This record gives sequence, structure tokens and C-alpha cells, in this order.
Amino acid sequence: MPPPACPEYVARTLQQADATQAVVKVAQQYHAGAPWALRMGLFQGQALGEQVQAGYLRQLNATLLPALAVRLRTGLVDNAQAPQALYYTLKGYLMLGQPQHLDPAQLSALAAIEAEKLFPREPALQQALGAHLQAVLESPTHVRALSLDNQRIAQARASLRAADLSTLIYGNLLLTPPDGTPLRLDKALGLLADTFVRRSGTALSTPVPALYTQPVFAALQREGIGQAVERFGRDDWVFGGTALDASAKATLVREVGQRYTADYIRFWDALLADLQLRPSADLAGASATAAKLAGPSSPLRLLLGVVGEHTQAMERAPPADPAQRALAAAASSAGAKANAAAVKLPGGAAMSAALATPAESGAAAAPAAGAAISEHFLALNALAAGAPGSTPLDHLLSVLDQLGKQLLVISQGGGDAAAANAQLALARQEMAQLPPPVTDWLQSLAGSSATLMTQGARAALDGQVRQSVGEVCTEFVRGRYPFDPQAQVEIPLQNFGELFGNGGRLETLYTGTVKPLLDTQSPQWRWKDGPDAVIGAPGLPVQLQLAQRIRQKYFRGGPTPQIGFTVLAPTLGEGVTRLTLDIEGQRYDYQPGAAQSMPMIWPGPVPGHVSIAAFGADGVALGTLDYQGDWALFRALQAGHLENPSDLRFVASFALGGHDVQVPLRAGNLRHPFLDSDVQQFACGG
Repeated sequence: MPPPACPEYVARTLQQADATQAVVKVAQQYHAGAPWALRMGLFQGQALGEQVQAGYLRQLNATLLPALAVRLRTGLVDNAQAPQALYYTLKGYLMLGQPQHLDPAQLSALAAIEAEKLFPREPALQQALGAHLQAVLESPTHVRALSLDNQRIAQARASLRAADLSTLIYGNLLLTPPDGTPLRLDKALGLLADTFVRRSGTALSTPVPALYTQPVFAALQREGIGQAVERFGRDDWVFGGTALDASAKATLVREVGQRYTADYIRFWDALLADLQLRPSADLAGASATAAKLAGPSSPLRLLLGVVGEHTQAMERAPPADPAQRALAAAASSAGAKANAAAVKLPGGAAMSAALATPAESGAAAAPAAGAAISEHFLALNALAAGAPGSTPLDHLLSVLDQLGKQLLVISQGGGDAAAANAQLALARQEMAQLPPPVTDWLQSLAGSSATLMTQGARAALDGQVRQSVGEVCTEFVRGRYPFDPQAQVEIPLQNFGELFGNGGRLETLYTGTVKPLLDTQSPQWRWKDGPDAVIGAPGLPVQLQLAQRIRQKYFRGGPTPQIGFTVLAPTLGEGVTRLTLDIEGQRYDYQPGAAQSMPMIWPGPVPGHVSIAAFGADGVALGTLDYQGDWALFRALQAGHLENPSDLRFVASFALGGHDVQVPLRAGNLRHPFLDSDVQQFACGG
């Protein structure tokens, strides 16, 4: 036979009870009255039915109730660290041994919990257990007292006495909350309620329990908590001790009230912290949110009104109906007349004054039950305090209105971003002075607006970069000389000037758009940082820095490149008596004794050709080098393995027909392109 507490035993018990109950139904089929034909003889159906029913109840007393008792006895240990559950489990266990305290509803509820534990996936067995238990509890006089484990009871009572009784009473109050109207935020915030959402994902329409509304709080503080303490006091048999006296009850009423007050504050703090403004996907959405909050049907104003309604003047009674007001007026009038009559009696005035004086005039008045709640939410409720139109909330909504308008203009591609940022900074300053959680709600709007503005500015910046340089840069640069020193194709000087020259694409992008966004004081340019900083492509600052250096080295105030330099007297190798240089139409014919230098410019008068020729003593050419194209000079210097022996002096070495020559030149400016790698480092795309 399996132990009484195991599912197999209880299932078999229910199976047997089902069979007996079926017999009861057959035996009692004529309980309401037998047909005429059956009454002709000695009909014993009613007596038989009663006997079978009595046997059914005896069976339940002998099998089902002991099994339930074993389950509850085990539950005493299982709930040793949960005073509330321990209290109910002990109470149910004692009912089975003390039927005079039987509460069918509570015992049925405990049995339902145990049935779910026994048969978690078998609802039919759960229902069967409840039905059979209900059958025996319908007649409490038929419940036979069971023999209980007194040692286990004593241990459970000791654990309960160690617990805070106010915790148990308040726990009972939570399990059986008073009647009241729950609060629906989706209705209280009006048609624009969806401006707010819950962080937890809970629907705004989920009711706020009536326990955390002012009317129920006031009702419980007036009499509900006292009644709960009285009900708990009537269960002193559970603890096996003496009844609560008046002083103990008063202490419990105060402690339960304090516990309720603290729980009320925690609930509203958690509820408000769980609220947030619905996130905006773009600036238009952020503008719409600000406009809703600032508008005549402001859900923010309504929300603060709801908070004030349920966190201020917590003890106020609901408005009285006309009959109650008339009765109160009559009572007040009668009291006044009685007092006036008493004053006319000998010594009546002194007696009236004495009776009107508090017994302990020196004692401080006890704070109102809801004073802690009002104090806790004082700063929040102060936002709506004052004359209409001049409250702190009115000023805040005005700031939000201006912010919404600025964001709307920016979202439509107009307006001044600086003005919008200034309005945003003003709004943030105002929001920082607000009490939580309002400051959190609105700072999230300001923060998301700033982020969206930054994202919008980034998108606009990316668009301007694409428009300014975009594919043109790649077309001009990639795979072309001098950016790729091994490339055969070149960038034409016209396109080079269009991209890098003064007033060119890259300078216009820098001066017209990007310059305010860059930190150009550091050795390597970078984007400025900060909460509202606009940060574009990571490589764009360095790209623009290189472009500026290229412009300073290749250009002299105009849109086309121009470089000044001087060719110095060459060094002629053995067998070379004369050297001619033709650099884009600028001819330098050198032989010993000739001019020691010749100033030149690049591009020269006849761009596109550079030649070097060496001659022997007989005037016969020893060798010639020719370079073609807009970049012929730089190709020649590259082929001559240009070196830099001093600050502005450079030397290129050439082999002409097996004869070596060296051609020195001097740069005309400290910012020059000779042996410079900026063009090789430059790349499009940021």
C-alpha cells in the first residue's frame, strides 16, 4: 500500500470514492419522491440512500481527509521559512483535528493547492479531489476529528510566534483585498495615453489594484485594518495562545498600517519607474511626442493629476450623497444646541472647556495615516501646485512646446541646427531640475531627440560628402598617378585642381561643412567628441587633413597647381661635357662655365613633356630620357631616385648612355611636393 501522501495513494482513494459516489447516486435517485408504482409496496429507497451516503462520508473521513492531513503536515516543514504559507497550512491542519474551527472555504482552497501539486498535469483528478472534499465539508458535523502530530504543531506555532504578526495580517489583507475600483492608466491618461508605455512590457490597460488607490487606502485606514486585526484575533486558536488584548490590537493596527503605507509607496514608485515615453523612431516622432506632452490634452498633466489624486490627502473620505450631508448637518446643529444649553448650567462653561481640551495637552498629535505617502511624493505633486497657468508644470510644458516646434522644423529639413541645439540644451537644463521620475521621462525625450538630431546631422553630412566628392574622388584617384606611383594612367591636372585646389571639392567640403565638427588642434585631425557631437566617417578627418597639406604644397592661391623651383648646375659624369634639360618648355642648356641655375615653374609653358639629354665632347648625344604627360616632371624625378641632402635641396641621378649625371634642384617654398608621400597616403571614402 503506497503512503497516504503520495499521488498513487490519493489517486486510488479518489477512484474508490468515485465508485462509492456512483452507488450513492443510484440509491438516491428517488430521494425527491418515488413514482406511484413504487409506493404500492414497502419502498425503502430513501433509507437505503441515506445509509449509502453515510458510508460514503465515512469512507472519505477514513481515506481522503487523512491523506490531506499528511500533505498539510508535510507542508508545515516545507513552509517553515514562509510565515504566511505556514500560518495557512497550520490552520488547515488544525481544522482536521478540531472540526469546531472548520472553515470549509479555506480548507477547500488549501486542498486545491495540494491537488495541483499532486496532479500537476491531471486536471480531472484535481477536480475529483475538490468535489469529494466538498461533499464531506457540506456537513461539517460529519467531519471526524483526526489525530494530529502535536509535536509538529508545537514546532510550527513556535516558528509563527517568532514571525512578525503584522506581516501575517497584512499578508491576509493582500490575499483577500477589499472591494474597490481598480485604476486604469489607459483611461485616466485620455486619448493620448499611448504616449506612455511600460518598460516591463505590461500593457497600460492592466488595472492598478484597488488596494493602491486612495479610496481603498482611506477605507482600510478608517476601519478595514482594524477589522483585519479583529479577524486575525479570532484565530488565536491557531497559535494556541491567549486572545489579543486591546493594547496588542491597537499596536497591530498601527504596525499593519505602517506596513501598508510602505508597500503603497513602493508600489507607486515601481509603477512610475516602469513608465516611459514611447520611443521615437525619428525627429518627426520626437516632435510629435513633445507636442502631445505640451498640448491641451497633455497626458503628462493627466498622469501627474492621477499621481496627486492617489498620493495626497490620503485620509479624505469619498464625497457624501445628499442624504448623508443632511444627516451630518442635523447632527452638527444638535451638538451646537446641546453645548449652548450646557454652558448656561452652573459651572457649565468650565465643564465644556475642560471636556473640549485634549486629555494630554502636551502630547504630540499622531501623524495622519497617509502623511508619509504625501511627504514622499511632495516634490512630484508640487509640479502642479499653484494658480492655473503659473505652475512649474505650465512652465515645463511651454519649454516642451518650443522644443517640439524646433524639432519639427529640423525634421522637415529646415531651420537652424544651432538654434535647435540651444533649445534642446535649455530643455535639458529645465528637465534636470525636475523630481524623478519626470526628469527621467523627459531626459529620455531630450536624449533621444539629441541622438536623432545627431543621426540626422550625420546622414546630412554623409549626403554632403557624397555630393561634394563621392564617386568623383574615386574616379579621379584610384589607380592613377601620382596616388599610385606605379600606375601608367594619371589624373589630369584639371581634375587634380578640381579635387584639391583652392575652392575645389575637398576644400569646399572642409570649410563649408566639416570644419566646425573637427578637432584640428591635435597632430592628427579627428572628430570632436561630446554628447551632441556629429561624427562622420572615421577616416574623413585624416582624408581632409591630407587634402589640406596637398593643397598647401601643390597650389599657390588658385584652382590649378603651381610649384616654383630652381634647377641648379648639374654634376656631369666622365665623358659628359654638356647636359640639356627641357622641363615643359623651359630649357636649361648646361655645360661648364654656363649659368649655374635656372628658375622654373610647374606646370611649365608647354606642359606634358620633360626630356634630359647628355652630350660628349664631340657634340654627339650620349643618351636621352623622355617623359610624357601632365606628371612628366614627377615621373622623371621618381626615375632619378630623388634624394634630399639638405633642407630645400634635392638631387636626382640619371644614367644616360652609360654615363652618370646628377641634377640638383632647390624648392622655392618650405611647403613643396618633392619626396612628399601625402598623395600616396590619400585615399577616398573616408
